[in-house]
Amino acid sequence: MQPEFCPEESRMLEALKMGSLPPELEAHAERCRACTETRLVSDFLAAEATVVVPPPGLVYWKSELRARREQAELALRPARRMQAAAVVVLPAMAIAGAAMYSGSAWVTAASAGFTLLLISAGWAIRCWLAPAR
Repeated sequence: MQPEFCPEESRMLEALKMGSLPPELEAHAERCRACTETRLVSDFLAAEATVVVPPPGLVYWKSELRARREQAELALRPARRMQAAAVVVLPAMAIAGAAMYSGSAWVTAASAGFTLLLISAGWAIRCWLAPAR
């Protein structure tokens, strides 16, 4: 299958760029398949050219703002994790401390085990907060 070629196609393109077709090219376009396709493509591209593109300064500003927000979120992630860990660990440490001074032997033994558990939890939190390598 060979593409169709029309000697009037270049005139058709020039006329379409100017915005109006002379009557003889209009009549030719109705008979010629290549010129009809050229006209359809030109009409499509003209319709697409009306799309509003934001100014480059606005696009740059929005991308900079997004990058800053992402960097801030990345910087605050360890602090948020530590805050979540503190909500769990600090009340548990307070309970363990109060239990150690209650005087009961089983409570003291349980508190010692609980203290080891809290030390393990602290180590786990430290590893959790460490950056991935």
